[in-house]
Order: sequence, then C-alpha cells, then structure tokens
Amino acid sequence: MAVIYVAFDTRSGQILSVHLGSVAAVNERESAQRHAKIGEAHLGLITVSSDDVEWGMQYKVDVGHNVLVTATSEEGVGFDSGPTGQTS
Repeated sequence: MAVIYVAFDTRSGQILSVHLGSVAAVNERESAQRHAKIGEAHLGLITVSSDDVEWGMQYKVDVGHNVLVTATSEEGVGFDSGPTGQTS
C-alpha cells in the first residue's frame, strides 16, 4: 500500500496534481501552484491509500469532506500507473 498525494482546487474539487509514493506535502503544494497557477488560499492537499484507488476510474475531491470520490469523465481525472506517474 502506497500513499497518493492529491492536490486540488478547494472551490471546485478539481484535481490539479497527483503523486504516488513518498513526496513531501510541501513539494506537492508548490508543484500544483506552479503548474495550475492557483493561489495558496484555494489549494488543498489530501492523501489517499493506493488501495482506495481503482486504476481507470475517474475521480475528483468532495470539498465538503476532503475525500476522493468517483466522478464523470467530464469533471474528474483518471489515475494511471507508469514510469512517469502520470494522470490521464
């Protein structure tokens, strides 16, 4: 079981960045801010277990509860495993 760090927009629940494994939460926040150009006030970070994620499913963050939930393909992102740890 690995830890997945998920940075998201606290207004919409849109996932901005995902990293699998041991990465410092501070680095994840900085990466999401830099790539998504979002202010600190609207940036959230949660961790989830890799056991709780089904590869190929679409996800977003429920901002009311700060948990990962399934989403439609239009509003969510899929998690993919690979050499670069990409999201699809």
